[in-house]
Amino acid sequence: MTPDRTISLRDWFSKLESPTQHLFAVMDSARDPNIPIELRRKGAEFTSLYRGEPEESLSSVAPHLVRLDPKSELMRWLLTNGWGNSWGIFLVSSASLEILRRHFRHFLLVHDTAGSELYFRFYDPRVLRTFLPTCTGTETKRVFGPVGVYLLEAENGEAVSFFSRRTAGTIRVAELSEWSDAALIADGSSLEATPKPVNRRLRIRQEQMSVFSDYMNESFARRAALYLRVNHPNATDSLTAVELHEFIDTGVDRAAKHSLTRENEIGVFLELMLLFGVDFDQTTAWAAELLQNSDLSAADKLDRLQEYRDAAIEKRLGAGV
Repeated sequence: MTPDRTISLRDWFSKLESPTQHLFAVMDSARDPNIPIELRRKGAEFTSLYRGEPEESLSSVAPHLVRLDPKSELMRWLLTNGWGNSWGIFLVSSASLEILRRHFRHFLLVHDTAGSELYFRFYDPRVLRTFLPTCTGTETKRVFGPVGVYLLEAENGEAVSFFSRRTAGTIRVAELSEWSDAALIADGSSLEATPKPVNRRLRIRQEQMSVFSDYMNESFARRAALYLRVNHPNATDSLTAVELHEFIDTGVDRAAKHSLTRENEIGVFLELMLLFGVDFDQTTAWAAELLQNSDLSAADKLDRLQEYRDAAIEKRLGAGV
């Protein structure tokens, strides 16, 4: 993020504070291992959302709740390096760090419609930005709890999406200085700092699961298209955006038939489709044998596929293709 944009965000965030309302963030250390290091180095007031053994062993990848001074060096560092990279979510609340920690810990694990436990990465701005508009009134009250306003990066960091109990919207960072924040401040200041806790797990409804699935599929398709354009320009230059999207959809479906469903697995599979043909998994002897080998784990298959991909790319580069 440019220095001017960082200053605009810091100034705007500082206006949302008051004597009783403070700025906090939940930062995902799994996004960058320097997050907990910088929190300690800069003397931040923070706590892990994990407790017990996970807090000890998973500190480097845990979500951390931190109280922020918008004018601080820590805030500058977080915005400069993390804004637009999905490092975490920001919020305004009159509650203490401990009350907020207890509130957010209720959402680390949720139930799906079948009652199975799921990890809920609510501190990923892409997830929370998709989830909040689907909430009923009761769900909204529960997810907000002592939080007055959620503030999330949007449009690859070019905008801020805000959510309160009464209003929601998106503001471009370049226009923050022209926007009135009075409504957001009023929404936050009217809350109780210690609402009655709800101990049962949040249940994610089927409609919400569908929204998440649609969003993640579309998000992956955009990232995959960009990756293929950059790394395989000769093979993708002749494809329109629609054709490339259809190519990716086909690859996702074909990869799934071989139990390759993780993003990195699908990514390698798509590259091999470009290098050896859309139906390489059926027409190429080594691929058919490898993918149908039930003695190999998905990880082993991925390693072998990567070896074939790298060898093919090296051969093409040597031939000047």
